[in-house]
Amino acid sequence: MASEIRYKLRILAEKLSKKSISSLENDLIRRIERENESNSATNFPSTSLSKTNLFPIETPSIESNNCFETEITIKASPVQNHIGGQNAPAAIGDSSPPHCSSSQAQIKPVLPCFSNTDIYSNRDSLFLNGDIIEVNGDKVKVIDLLGRGGSSEVYEVISEKKKKCLAVKIVFLSKADDEMRSAYMNEIKILTDLQNSGCVVHLYDYELKGDNLFMVMEKGDVDLAKVLKDRRAQIDDPFVRFYWSEMLKCVAAMHGKGIVHLDLKPANFLLVGGNLKLIDFGIASSIPSNKTSVMRESQMGTPSYMAPEAIFSDGSNGGFKIQKKSDVWSLGCILYYMVYGRTPYQKWANPLQKMAAIVREPVEFEDIPDKELLDVLRRCLNKDPSLRWSVEELQKHPYLTSKSSLIWIAIKVSRFRAV
Repeated sequence: MASEIRYKLRILAEKLSKKSISSLENDLIRRIERENESNSATNFPSTSLSKTNLFPIETPSIESNNCFETEITIKASPVQNHIGGQNAPAAIGDSSPPHCSSSQAQIKPVLPCFSNTDIYSNRDSLFLNGDIIEVNGDKVKVIDLLGRGGSSEVYEVISEKKKKCLAVKIVFLSKADDEMRSAYMNEIKILTDLQNSGCVVHLYDYELKGDNLFMVMEKGDVDLAKVLKDRRAQIDDPFVRFYWSEMLKCVAAMHGKGIVHLDLKPANFLLVGGNLKLIDFGIASSIPSNKTSVMRESQMGTPSYMAPEAIFSDGSNGGFKIQKKSDVWSLGCILYYMVYGRTPYQKWANPLQKMAAIVREPVEFEDIPDKELLDVLRRCLNKDPSLRWSVEELQKHPYLTSKSSLIWIAIKVSRFRAV
């Protein structure tokens, strides 16, 4: 199966005539400028983005309930996967984060969640409910439209052959530029390489029909962003331990194959049959076995979860040195959110200022009762990658390996998997 997919991948690459991913900085700046112009109520000073000289940090402003709702993802392909659904904004409840002092003024960000009945309509989609989609001879029946992006649509379908519900992602290549095409090709290749790892959604098949790319994939139940939103009041110690161990297991399997994701965030962890799996590999990279890092020409990722080294150039050749520990920083940001109810640099609302703060400003660690958990946070969010712990080291941390931790995880595992 893997060899067949690789062969089809080579054929598809020739048809797409993909080009290498170029710098997205100018595009980012134009998008930020348009955003600032359209939002006159937020008077952020104009600034320029440089690979080697970061802009000065302005006085931060509190980010009001929009940390996730308006977050810009800097990537070659801005169209997200919607296999589990993570698009419609939904407000966080009033319950305080479990590990914070109750006297602290809480910032309540808006987490993305899934609500296809409220957001999406088949009225203008390529297929309607009940239509038949054929991919390499295998016919599936459309049940519903799960999500829609600028150049893609995702449908829930039923496969009579496989006797299960799947997801079909259709990419309209006529609407995608060369960088986005490269991102889709990259995603197919990485999904193929990781098929047997158990840590990514399964890619069953794909086919190029004219200007449309059809991908038949495993359908998830819900993404971690919605889990965190719906269970805000239930985020206690066992909850955090369980999902932290699940996230580490996913990323360890990926890193074991020499792949860094570069855009880890709650919306890119999908629950499938009670197990977490990774999605959205559009900007992921492979690290050669004889190297510990790769150089990227441009900054890519979601600002709130980007590691300092993914933002600030090392100055050697104007590139950005990316390594497996860049993913560890992103994992630390997710854990930080579960503990404190916000991301580490959420108070900087402007993406450019946020990225400058990530490089220059220290992470604030408020005291919490669980000192082992606090130690995990500090080891993940160390700005120096050489001092930051690896995923393998974090899996052996006493926070997960102590007898009490193992008991709690064992007792609560069925409760948390019953989403």
